[in-house]
Amino acid sequence: VWLVGPKAAALDRIALETDGAVCLRVAAKLVQVPEKQFTNFLSQEGWIFRHHHSHTWQGYSDKEKAGYLELKRTRVTRDDGTEKTVEQVLITPRGQAKAAELIERKSPWLRKVGASTAASGMVPGVH
Repeated sequence: VWLVGPKAAALDRIALETDGAVCLRVAAKLVQVPEKQFTNFLSQEGWIFRHHHSHTWQGYSDKEKAGYLELKRTRVTRDDGTEKTVEQVLITPRGQAKAAELIERKSPWLRKVGASTAASGMVPGVH
C-alpha cells in the first residue's frame, strides 16, 4: 500500500525517529511544531487537558482507547522518603502520525520554518 501526502511523510519521519510512545516535547519536535503550540493544538482538538490539581497534561480516554495516547505512571521517592505517583501523557506512533496529519490538514502554519511546508508559501521567521 502506497501512502501519499502529509500522512506518508509524517509516518516516514516517525518510523525513522521513534521507538514507541514519546512525551509531548519529543512528539512536537517530530511533527516540527513548537511545543507550546503543539500542546495547545492537541488541547483544542480534544486530545489532552490540564489536570485540575497537578496541572499536568492528561489524555482523554477516547484517545487512549483509539491507541493515540498512553498514560505513563511512575512511583518516585521524595527527599523526605515519602513516595508519590507521577503521571505523564505519551503519544504513540499511531497518535504521532494522526496528530501530524491533523496539523497538516487543519493548521499547517504551525509548522516551523525550515520544515517541508516552509517552501510552500510560508514567510521565513513568521509562524
